[in-house]
Amino acid sequence: MDCYYHHAVPSVGSCAGCDQPVCAACAAGGDCPACRLMARIDASRAVPAAPAAPPSPPTYAQRFATAPPRPTAPPPPPRGAMLAERTDTRRLAALGFAVFPLAILALLDRGAQPAVHRAAKQALGFNAGWLVLWLMLSALGAIPYVGEPFLLFKSVLEPVVFVLGIIYCARTWGGYDVRIPVITDIIDARLPAGP
Repeated sequence: MDCYYHHAVPSVGSCAGCDQPVCAACAAGGDCPACRLMARIDASRAVPAAPAAPPSPPTYAQRFATAPPRPTAPPPPPRGAMLAERTDTRRLAALGFAVFPLAILALLDRGAQPAVHRAAKQALGFNAGWLVLWLMLSALGAIPYVGEPFLLFKSVLEPVVFVLGIIYCARTWGGYDVRIPVITDIIDARLPAGP
């Protein structure tokens, strides 16, 4: 019998996979060329083991469950923190945001609560800060050829400071504790709390 793959070549055995007669050249390894090719194709088609999936990113709750809490500002004093104070002294401190000599009168009252003295100090600090800024912008505005932007900035800033003074005055009049960004920090750090 001739080899299944070669014409006129005698077969020496049969393929282990398909039982076709094969010659000595085709029988290397026990399988015919077709069976070896099919084995390679099947091996290449085999799906390799899937690599381990990367861990899923943590959820929002998992990420922040162990995070340290953010520092929070102390809660503002409740409305009416100064309502127990005599209204005339509190109103003097409130009007000190608009007319600074009234804040000085509120500071001179020895019987006032520390909250009212603090509000009067804030009113004085607010007016002093605005006065320093106004003088600085006026001096820079007096420089020829480069002073116009400073004068423009001063003219834009004047109504803003006026409105802020009214807001701080109204909040202090209503018994709230006001917090002016830079001035309150300076007052709390440098000046005593009492009268």
